Amino acid sequence: MTILRSSDCYMIDVFELGGQYYMTVTTGGVGQYDVTIALTKAETDSFAEDENKAIAFSIDVVTRTWAYEDRLVRPSSIRSNF
Repeated sequence: MTILRSSDCYMIDVFELGGQYYMTVTTGGVGQYDVTIALTKAETDSFAEDENKAIAFSIDVVTRTWAYEDRLVRPSSIRSNF
């Protein structure tokens, strides 16, 4: 896994794993949880160039998670060699 962009203030990570690109963002109120969505290469490149684009996208994911349902990644679908 390679972290390509990270923001502690907005609790987001953009990373590459096995040739695929993902964003994980922390959401919730009292109970917090992570949401991971698949990204395109173009989105990933855009976020690497401009942190504000990554932040704006992550805010949209948090506020409209339902709109990203088809890109939502279940933890068991990410395979790694840890």
